[in-house]
Amino acid sequence: MRWNMSRKANQTVCCRQCAGEGIEECRFCAGTGMFKIGSELMVDPASGRPPPCPVCRGKGEEMCSRCNGVGRIASWLFKSERRQWKDDDDDNLSSGGGRR
Repeated sequence: MRWNMSRKANQTVCCRQCAGEGIEECRFCAGTGMFKIGSELMVDPASGRPPPCPVCRGKGEEMCSRCNGVGRIASWLFKSERRQWKDDDDDNLSSGGGRR
């Protein structure tokens, strides 16, 4: 992984994880806002209704963990593309020719 180190530290880019919105779907309840364990929806015996998710408090969304809810990140934190490494100089080694 390569990091794009910009000389302009005050530049920001849109956060890719939340698409610039600063919020993302709650990972605990999968955006339902209701308390679930696995695929089972829990039900409060007193009310007969599912209790709210303890992480998002029933909203179904939480603050983005990458940008901390801002929607933008510093450009020098932005990961640049990975380059594919090509190993094409060992062809002679596998055929027994060795390097010359």
